[in-house]
Amino acid sequence: MNKKKNVEIAGMGIYASSERNHVEGYNSEYVYYLYHDGGQAICDMSAEEVKEVIACLQQALTANGEGGEA
Repeated sequence: MNKKKNVEIAGMGIYASSERNHVEGYNSEYVYYLYHDGGQAICDMSAEEVKEVIACLQQALTANGEGGEA
């Protein structure tokens, strides 16, 4: 049995989803997905991988003067 959560981000047609498996008393770690314009942009990423992608994007925004956290 899978447990799934979906969240729309800022009303821009971008959705994040997380999922974990529940099998015979075992709960897997969550994996994360990102959808844009109806297509899957990122799939099966761990929490640590998601954090790394977010940090990289924040650094790119800061380097280009577009904001983001340092």
